[in-house]
Amino acid sequence: MAFEFPNIFLLAVDDRHFLHAPRAELTIEVDQAAASTIDSILDGEQQSHDAVTEPWRDFLRNAAAATPTVSAKRNYRVNPSGQIDFQPTSATLSLTTGCNLRCVYCHIHGGEENRSMPIDVARAVISFVADNAARSCEETISFDFHGEGEPTFNWPLFREVVEYAESVAADRGLELNLGLQTNGLWNETQRAFICAKFDSISVSLDGLDCVQLEQRPTPNGKRSFPTIRENLIAMSKAGVPFAVRATVMPNSLDRMESLIDFLLERTHARSIGFEPVEPVGRGDGVDADQDFKSAFAARLLDAMGYGRKKGVEVAYSGCSHVAGKSFCGATGDVISMTVMADGTVSSCYEVPSEEHHLGGFFIFGAFNPAAGTFDFDQNRLRRLVNYRSTDNSPCGSCFAQSSCKGDCLTRRSMDALLNGGFSSRCSVNKTVAKGAMILNAETVLQKALNEREA
Repeated sequence: MAFEFPNIFLLAVDDRHFLHAPRAELTIEVDQAAASTIDSILDGEQQSHDAVTEPWRDFLRNAAAATPTVSAKRNYRVNPSGQIDFQPTSATLSLTTGCNLRCVYCHIHGGEENRSMPIDVARAVISFVADNAARSCEETISFDFHGEGEPTFNWPLFREVVEYAESVAADRGLELNLGLQTNGLWNETQRAFICAKFDSISVSLDGLDCVQLEQRPTPNGKRSFPTIRENLIAMSKAGVPFAVRATVMPNSLDRMESLIDFLLERTHARSIGFEPVEPVGRGDGVDADQDFKSAFAARLLDAMGYGRKKGVEVAYSGCSHVAGKSFCGATGDVISMTVMADGTVSSCYEVPSEEHHLGGFFIFGAFNPAAGTFDFDQNRLRRLVNYRSTDNSPCGSCFAQSSCKGDCLTRRSMDALLNGGFSSRCSVNKTVAKGAMILNAETVLQKALNEREA
């Protein structure tokens, strides 16, 4: 690929050819003749300026020069002495390690301990965020509830923290945005409270009754699906928006479409994300080998096509077409502040402590009981702010870089993080990215044809 046309890719899929320009958010199918011309231009072999070549050369230049809209906002400032002044106006609270499920693959061994965040820590998080909003002249503060266990498991604490956030926002004239990642195993009273208070809700549901029982049983091995189904249906009837997130294991590879059908027929959810199981935590030993990854990618693409026909968006975190420099807020200009139950601060909710094999990278602070606020490690914070996953890695020349954005950094070893290396999901991401590009190109073409006929 010539230096003149960075981030322009010509992809061959069977006997078809696709021009992919991620910065221009463009994927189009071209015929063999056009593909040969484009290939020669990208390789620097085609130097002529004839009537066939020159329009393509201009098109490629414009596509390469396109710049997607990416927020340049930061949640920190660097003071004159070079210290980073961390000023987040949002945070994630991991209120408890307790859980009312025993998912067989849980990366964090949720529920095996039952520790909860002291209320003083939770209040300190909320006050810290609200103070930063005032300093930054922001009008909104946001809190997500996620982390080491089921956020609603310690219900009295969950309710108290939500109500405290409401009172702080009201006292300071701030808008409050609340998000919840949950297993959806609530009683009717809990459901009413959650539906009334939360702006976004994501429910983890791996499939229908048999899949849920196999993968997400209760501590005593009982079914969790009936209660979750009841809550999803009730939220739909009440008009409460929510999304669904599912983990796919080898035994549930062929059951994605049945979950899509359930959501379509019984709820108003029109968005579901599928993720392949990772062999970590309680999932250590799961046979998630290359054959499984290949099968997951193929079945996910089938589910994407099926969902598109049915009007359901099927997503996967390793293939996002939202413009951005980083996969998430673990690194970059807007560092995530996830506070664990013991007051440890991580930029990733999957890394709860220094004992985690990636703790030395993601952990960057802790609650200081004596001061009643948080202390941040300047060296680690600086590394997180300046880190770019494509540095010293294979990502820079990969056609999928704009969709996976280096992928979830916990899918790399510490050596790969620091010295450049592959994500464990690279093969999946590339396959899904290529398939999604084709699906999108075909959808755009079909829409244009329909409009022409109309």
